[in-house]
Amino acid sequence: MSCRAHSTVQEMPAQGEDDEVAGDEWRRRRRRRRRRRRRRRRRRRRRRRRRRRRRRRRRRRRRRRRRERGNETWKR
Repeated sequence: MSCRAHSTVQEMPAQGEDDEVAGDEWRRRRRRRRRRRRRRRRRRRRRRRRRRRRRRRRRRRRRRRRRERGNETWKR
């Protein structure tokens, strides 16, 4: 039983460390990939905004101002 206990104790922390390191790497890679994809999507949306300047900008500015006023009331 002692040999089996030592083998399990030695294997478990090694697997835990590998899983934690792999998880951190995957989180970092996913964060980087998500940021790059979001930036590319924002650039495409900006190009669409430039094509239709008048309608979309007026609507979005009014929505943003309403959201900011709502956030201030919730904070206070």
